[in-house]
Amino acid sequence: MQKSDVFSALLYEFKAPHVPALELGCLLTGLAERQFKSKLKKNEFDLSFQELFSHDSVDLEKLADVILQKRGEHLHGQ
Repeated sequence: MQKSDVFSALLYEFKAPHVPALELGCLLTGLAERQFKSKLKKNEFDLSFQELFSHDSVDLEKLADVILQKRGEHLHGQ
């Protein structure tokens, strides 16, 4: 899987290259807004995830990078 494939899928799903961080974070984690904000504030997420959501919106191209990085780590860890 290539970055362009992941980015295209994300773009198809969200219809824009940048998505509100809070909305996307809640969707990806399954947490309510308040829980997500609290965990983010306490740095309870993986550093790469934490950095993505430290702004008002998430760049889907950067999210694609993180997805591929984590996928690669998972595959090499097996």
